[in-house]
Amino acid sequence: MGILVKGKPLTWEETKSKADYIREHGIEQFISTYNKMKDKTYEVLKWGDEIEYLLFKFDHKKKRVYLHRKTKEYLEQLAQKKCNFDIPVTFVEEYGSFQIESAPNEPFLDGLEELNNVIRDMRHRRKELTLLMDEESEAVFTITNFPRLGCPDFCWPSAKPSPNGNVSQSLFYPDECINPHPRFPNLTRNIRLRRGKKVEINVPIYKDKNTPDPFDEFPDVDAAKKRPHIHGCYGLWNGVLLHSSYISGMRYERSSVSLRSAGCCFTHCHGALRRLPNIPWLPQRC
Repeated sequence: MGILVKGKPLTWEETKSKADYIREHGIEQFISTYNKMKDKTYEVLKWGDEIEYLLFKFDHKKKRVYLHRKTKEYLEQLAQKKCNFDIPVTFVEEYGSFQIESAPNEPFLDGLEELNNVIRDMRHRRKELTLLMDEESEAVFTITNFPRLGCPDFCWPSAKPSPNGNVSQSLFYPDECINPHPRFPNLTRNIRLRRGKKVEINVPIYKDKNTPDPFDEFPDVDAAKKRPHIHGCYGLWNGVLLHSSYISGMRYERSSVSLRSAGCCFTHCHGALRRLPNIPWLPQRC
C-alpha cells in the first residue's frame, strides 16, 4: 500500500486547487530522477514480495464466520512485541479494517537459495501474526474474496452500511470496515466526490431456473439501481516486486501479481477452513 504517514489529507476541493502544481512538479521530479539514474547499473537483481491477510473470527455456537475488524489492535501489538524469529519482517495497514499487509524487511537477491528463503519468510510472517490470535476463534487467511462480503453482519464487531454517510455511502459496505488511518476514508470520499457519484462495481449475475427475472436484490432502492447484477467484489492480491538492475530493463520487467479468481474463492475458502481443527460445522464440499 506504500508509505503511510500520519497527517491530515486534503479534501477533494483542496486537492483541485493544487492539481496543476502537483502535476508540474511531479513531472519535473520524474525527469530529474531519470537523468540521475538512467546510466546506473546494479550487479544484483533485488526482489521481494508482499502478502495481504484477511482476519477471520469464528462463532462456533452460531456456526458463522466473520471478517474480524481487528487490524489496528494487531498492528499495535506487533509493533510492541519482539520478533520471535531471526528474520525481521514488516506489517502495515491496508484498506480494510480486517486486513494486514506483510513484507520482508530487506529484499531478496538473485541466488537460487533465495527461493527457499522467501518461503521461510512467508511462513514466519504468518506465524508471527497467528501467535497473537485465539486458536479457537480467530484465524488469518490469504484468499481472493470473502464469500459473505456485503451481506448483513459479515463483519465482527457488527456494523451497518451508511448510505447517507460522508465517506463511502455504500449500500453494502460499512464505513467501519475501512481502515481508520486518515488516508483510506479520505481516499474513498475523494473518489466519490471527483466522480460526482458513488463507485459501482456490477458483476453480472448467473441466472438459472430459480433466479427471479427481473432480479431485484434491494426492493427499497430506486429503479436506477435495479439491474441484473450482484454488487461489488473485494480483491486480495499477493505480489512479487522486482527491482531492476538497470532502467532500460524495467521495460521488460513488471510487478507480477498472482490472483485467484473470485470463482475459486469458495473452493479455496472451504478447503482452507476444512483443514482447521475444531470446526465440524463447516461444509466438506463446495
